[in-house]
Amino acid sequence: QNPFKSFETFKGSLGSALGIPIESMLDDAFSVEPISQYFCDHCKQKCDSRRQTLVRSLPAVLAIHLKRFSAAGSVLRKLNDKAHIPMKIDMAKYMTSDEDNEIDVTEGCNSSEYLLRGLVVHSGNLRSGHYTAFVNPCPADDRRWAYISDTSVRTAKQSDVQSCGAYILVYENAAEIAKHESST
Repeated sequence: QNPFKSFETFKGSLGSALGIPIESMLDDAFSVEPISQYFCDHCKQKCDSRRQTLVRSLPAVLAIHLKRFSAAGSVLRKLNDKAHIPMKIDMAKYMTSDEDNEIDVTEGCNSSEYLLRGLVVHSGNLRSGHYTAFVNPCPADDRRWAYISDTSVRTAKQSDVQSCGAYILVYENAAEIAKHESST
């Protein structure tokens, strides 16, 4: 069982000291999955098949939840594995396409590119803990970060963000950011 399984079809595994890249998790989540002995309604026989989940339209804000708790029978444990967190993600290869293999942007956002704007971190164990956040108030500068706890806010480094053991990643669509910046 992979602790970073965020989609039903995710099949990746952990093990890298630097952490598994988020892009690899997404590749696995949206990969083609074989289905053996599927009953076909068309031919009325069992046959091997495959399935794949793809996205039709993209949201303005993309939240990626990393599974941080594992259950093996009745034993629960907190997972502290690190993930490599990119400042940018391109969702184009996870989208459905029309006959010309163009990205379907008729609904949702007009760009498949996302910039990391914030993330949530859980420290502690299964019984107790503390949530903190990192936020980027200025998407034009991905080196400017703030660390937010219950009673304090301080400047943080990008390296702190990328090595923090995130629980939830929040990305904003690049076209939406550009639209907001041009209107101010």
